[in-house]
Amino acid sequence: MERISESGKCLVIALMIILKTSFVIETAVTPRIQPFNFPKTVTFDTQVSVTCAVSEGSLPVIFSWKRNGQTLIAYDEKIHFRTHEDLSTLKIQDLDVSDIGNYTCIAKNSGGVDSYTSQLLVKAPPYWKSQPVNVNAILGKQAFLHCDVGGYPRPHIAWKKFNDFRTEDVVLQSDYRTKILDNGSLAINSVEKADEGLYTCDAENGIGEGITASIRLELHVPPNIIVLEASKSIRKGESALLQCAVSGERPLTISWIKNGNSIDKSFPRYDKFEEEVADGLQANLVINDSEREDEGRFVCKVENNYGEAQGTIQLQINEPPSSPLDVRFVNIGSRSARVVWRAPPSVNPPIVLYIIRYWKKSGALQEISVSNTETTTLLNDLHAGFEYIVQILAKNDVGVGQPSEMATFTTKEEEPDMSPTDLLVEPVDSHSLQISWKPPPPENHNGLLKGYHIGYKKKGTTSSFMYETIPTTNNKLQHMVLKNLQPSTSYTVIVKAFNSAGTGPPSDEFVCLTLLGDPPPPPELKLQDVQWNSATVTWSHPRDMKGPVFQYLLEYGISANRQQKLHIPGSVQEYTIQDLNSGQHYTIHIAAYNKFGCGKFSSPLLVVIERKKGSDLRTSATPDAMSFYFELYFVIPVAASVTVVICVVVIAWACLKRTRFVQVKKSSLYVAYKQRASCASVSGVSASRNSRVYDVAWEIPSGTVPQNGPHYTKLKPPYVLS
Repeated sequence: MERISESGKCLVIALMIILKTSFVIETAVTPRIQPFNFPKTVTFDTQVSVTCAVSEGSLPVIFSWKRNGQTLIAYDEKIHFRTHEDLSTLKIQDLDVSDIGNYTCIAKNSGGVDSYTSQLLVKAPPYWKSQPVNVNAILGKQAFLHCDVGGYPRPHIAWKKFNDFRTEDVVLQSDYRTKILDNGSLAINSVEKADEGLYTCDAENGIGEGITASIRLELHVPPNIIVLEASKSIRKGESALLQCAVSGERPLTISWIKNGNSIDKSFPRYDKFEEEVADGLQANLVINDSEREDEGRFVCKVENNYGEAQGTIQLQINEPPSSPLDVRFVNIGSRSARVVWRAPPSVNPPIVLYIIRYWKKSGALQEISVSNTETTTLLNDLHAGFEYIVQILAKNDVGVGQPSEMATFTTKEEEPDMSPTDLLVEPVDSHSLQISWKPPPPENHNGLLKGYHIGYKKKGTTSSFMYETIPTTNNKLQHMVLKNLQPSTSYTVIVKAFNSAGTGPPSDEFVCLTLLGDPPPPPELKLQDVQWNSATVTWSHPRDMKGPVFQYLLEYGISANRQQKLHIPGSVQEYTIQDLNSGQHYTIHIAAYNKFGCGKFSSPLLVVIERKKGSDLRTSATPDAMSFYFELYFVIPVAASVTVVICVVVIAWACLKRTRFVQVKKSSLYVAYKQRASCASVSGVSASRNSRVYDVAWEIPSGTVPQNGPHYTKLKPPYVLS
């Protein structure tokens, strides 16, 4: 119970303290200051006092004073404060200009704060608040000439300008460029050269003497720039000269800026220099070997002590467009294809059109153009099955740019639209025909030729053609042998070319007759003897060979392009080839003729001619012994003997020659050559093609050849075909 009573006591005491505090706060009254004023007529060197009293408010009250917003403190016996509980008196002695101002009394207690302000004016003649100074004005800018005067009543200010050409100064009035401000300052807008000179500020207020001050306005010229060309265009690779005319008060500092970056030594192709001109300087910037990155905004900037100026030049680099990009093809057909590309990066001046160049391999160049808004076009009138090469070029007012990378496409194939040409059919033997032709012109292939269909049938029959197919070759003249045909039978032959798309039209029909019999088989050629300048060969025929041989064709030579040809009578089966080169390799082969023509050549025989054996004559005779052979009794007999030997040899050679000539004449040597059976194109043009050449025809012995049989051409010794 005692503990509870003590706690209760503490609670009662706390409540009493809170109630007492609340009562005090609620009963404190904010002070209120009675209005007060300084005397209206106050002069210099006198004193003045004013009392600030509260008409209400809880005590105690704390007073303080301010002048023109600054806390006022008593000092030097000049300012005094006398403060009581409810009032405060301010006393100021030895009044002067510095005492003029607004004085504020502040009263504060626990309930709040109050203040009141009164103005102290002291009658005083004009005085300088701040001493006037000369003014540096900038041409074209605004200038202020300050005349900072104090005094009460407020002084009247008048401005004059000294004029060299008048006896009296010019009184200035406010106009469109000149204005006298309320604070007495003179404002001049857009200063001109004529505004430079000496100005006078006069101030008076009827108290004492007025005051006067002179102010000199000095004119300074700021920098000025005139850009000679605000925009400039050049071709890539050319040099550009950017210029601006600079004027202003020296010293002048000139700099160049490109796209916000100062031009310095990091621009190795840029040269800067200035040159004197009549009215200032001319600033020059040279850009050598211009590139596309030189394009942009150039600023010519000049500075001096009184300002800065700048001029802008826009440089445009003109160049032909770069190459179009990503050339590709869509919708490729046999006669057309669409080409698509991507425009190159933009350049100056802009692209006006695109040029499309395309050509076949080994073909003529073709060219079309489209507007700059198109990046696709259709290529028409193409050849089927051909590879085309395409390049795209862009053009602007400067010129034509570089072509794009070459792109290729191949048109789809169509069947050939022209037949093979120069068809020729010749009989080989009684069961075979030799067929030759030329391919259609390349522009008519319409693709890659795969081969040929050779059609044949007996002449006059209504049956369909039978076909044999062969692949194409790279030769200009195509060959094929039809076999297993019937003897002495006329056949009609046609040829068609084909590719992967189909078969072209047939050639003109060609009719040819197979032979009644077969040319002889190739003889079996053997080497019998080899000397240092000759080779002897022999040959023979199979025993079952049908029909006689009328002659042989012997060919020999060092290479295939240097073959010698010899025609040898059919009765001869051995021959010695003379005048061969010692140490050389020769190939020899032989073919036989009968009434049906020339048979196949034998397998080539390789012969190596022996080298000629030389002799080495040596003598051991002395010089004295050698003189014996030059004596007349030795020389004359020897010369006579040599002459006799030569005469004998010449006579023997002449007799031998005559004997051989007689033997040849008596042997009635002939060459059998039968004109091939007539073969002709259906169109009627003769197609016989036999290039064999013989000597001129002689008399043909009667009874040698049956009528309508082979024709003969007599040979001249030594049986060489020229």
